[in-house]
Amino acid sequence: FHVFVGENGGTAKAKLTRDKDTVTAELTDVEEKGKFPNKPKKGDKLTFKWVEKGGVATLSDFKSDTAEHAKEIIEGEYKQKK
Repeated sequence: FHVFVGENGGTAKAKLTRDKDTVTAELTDVEEKGKFPNKPKKGDKLTFKWVEKGGVATLSDFKSDTAEHAKEIIEGEYKQKK
């Protein structure tokens, strides 16, 4: 995962599992870039619904014990960069 606002943010690697359209992630590595308040930690778990249709993926139903504050930023539509 890459989460940035300008030069501030971070990257996280995770072990992912998928059951139909629900993705579960357990973070295995987190690297901060610049200032990244409330950054996640190794071992944090999160789940979300991921549905792809017509070249657009929708991320919804985000849940996390430690990152619920990020729900508004993470949920939404994603289009593949060309």
